[in-house]
Amino acid sequence: MESARELTGEGNRLYGLSLYREAVDAYTRALTLGAGSECYFNRALARLRLGDYEQALQDIELYAQGKDDESGLYVKALILGRMGRYDEALGIVYRILEYNPYHLKAVEQMTYLEGRLHKGWEVLDYYPELAVKVESKGSIIHVKSLSLSEYVLSKYNRRSPFVHGFWDACLIPLLLKSDIENVLLVGSCAATIGRQYSHFTGCAVDAVDLQTQTMIECQKHFGPLPKMMTPHQAEGVRFMEESCTDYDVIIFDVFEGEYMAPAFAKPQTLALAHKRLKPDGFLVINYIMGDKLTGYCTLSNRLIASFPSVYSTSSGTNRIFTASKRPLKPQKMREMLSNPRDGRLRKLGEHLLSKTKALSCSIQLPGRKAAGRHGRKI
Repeated sequence: MESARELTGEGNRLYGLSLYREAVDAYTRALTLGAGSECYFNRALARLRLGDYEQALQDIELYAQGKDDESGLYVKALILGRMGRYDEALGIVYRILEYNPYHLKAVEQMTYLEGRLHKGWEVLDYYPELAVKVESKGSIIHVKSLSLSEYVLSKYNRRSPFVHGFWDACLIPLLLKSDIENVLLVGSCAATIGRQYSHFTGCAVDAVDLQTQTMIECQKHFGPLPKMMTPHQAEGVRFMEESCTDYDVIIFDVFEGEYMAPAFAKPQTLALAHKRLKPDGFLVINYIMGDKLTGYCTLSNRLIASFPSVYSTSSGTNRIFTASKRPLKPQKMREMLSNPRDGRLRKLGEHLLSKTKALSCSIQLPGRKAAGRHGRKI
C-alpha cells in the first residue's frame, strides 16, 4: 500500500508532466492518508491549471488556515483573479507587497489586476511646454517624456516608497550608511529618488535641474515636496562648484536625449563630486546601456581610477554605478545588502544582491586584451 508521502511525490511527478487531473487524484489519495497541508497547496495549483477555480480556492483556504503565508496568499490572489474577483485579489496582492515590496510576481499581478480594474493608463496632465505628460494606472503614476518615445522620467507609487526600476537601485547607499544627512540629486525631474531618500531618512535633499517646473507641477499628483527637499534651478556642475555643503550621497541622473550627459562623465566632474562628498560618502550614477558601449567602459575606468570601490547594478537597460569614497570589499557589500540596518530595506537588498557586481582594474571593449578583471558578482 502506498504511503501519503509516496502519493504526494507521485502527484508532484504528474504535475511536472502537466497531467493535472491525475495529479489531483494522487493528492486526494494522499490527503485521505493524512498528508500535510502542503498537499492542499499542490492540489490547489493543479486545480487552478484545470480551471476548477472554486475547488482550487477551497484548497488554498484549507492550506492557509492558521497562517499568513506569502505563497498561499499569492496563489489565492491568482485564483480570485481568474474568477474575475479583481478587487478581492488586488487587496490580497497589496497585503503581500506591504510585507515584501520586492515580491516581483505580486508586482506583476498588481499591474495586471489594476489594469483590469482601471482599463489602461489615464492621462492626468499634459505639459507641452515642459515636454512631459503625467499618466496614472491604479497605484502607479508616470511622468513621461513627449520627445523620447514616452520614456518614463519619474515614477510614483501611491502605496509604497518603492517604484520598481532603476530608481530603487539608486538607493544602495541607504543600505550601506545609516547616518545620511545631506543628499545632492542632479537631474531631478519630478524628484522620485529625492522623495525616496527623504522617506527613509528625513535627510536634506538638494534637487538640482535646469528646469524645476516639472517637480513643482507634479506635486499635485506625487504630493507636496518633502519638508527637507529644496529645488534648485541650476546647472549641476556649477552648483557643485559653488556649493559649500559636504554630501553623504551625490546622485547623477542627468541626460541629453537618450544618454547620460557627457559633462558628468568627465574626470574633472567626477573629481568635483569626490571633493563634495564626505569621507564615507557615495557617488551614484544612472547610466543607460545602448550603442555607446565605449562610454560605459570609459566611465567605469574613470570611476575605478577615482574611487577605491565601485559597484555596478543592472536594472533593465540601466546600469547604476555606486562609487564609495572608502574601500568597501565585496564580502562586506554582500553582508550589508543582505542585512541592512533599516529592516524596511531588507527585501530591496535581497533583490539587488544578484544584480550587483564589483568593478576592478580596467574595462575595455570586447576583442581587446583586458587590463584586469572587469567585474565579479558579489
